[in-house]
Amino acid sequence: QLVHFSGLVELKLLKTLCLSKNNIESVFPLTKQQRNQMTRSQYSQAGQSKTDSYLIKETESIMPNLEVLHLGSNKIKDMSLLQLHRFPSLRSVFLESNDIMKVDGLDGCSNLRHLVLDKNRIKEEF
Repeated sequence: QLVHFSGLVELKLLKTLCLSKNNIESVFPLTKQQRNQMTRSQYSQAGQSKTDSYLIKETESIMPNLEVLHLGSNKIKDMSLLQLHRFPSLRSVFLESNDIMKVDGLDGCSNLRHLVLDKNRIKEEF
């Protein structure tokens, strides 16, 4: 029943993390502003600038050895809240069966080789 996994980011040597079938929305607990942003319709967010406060979080790396992240069947709506750019060794991300409508938040994920997004609500091409 995890909503976030901030308590696990101190596991520096971890290479694979499987947290499928939880209630995860983000890595860290959402602020009130972030939660309000998520409740707006996707159409009202379309014109939003990428400088929203939750996208300008610390740039410090977390879980530096993590290569595989399984987050299928959670409650992820906004991929940018996962801050995937902060996982420098990340190679495979499994996000199947979530509520993702838009593919974003992948800037800086230069080692990413596998991205699984089936059974989501993605409507726009990237």
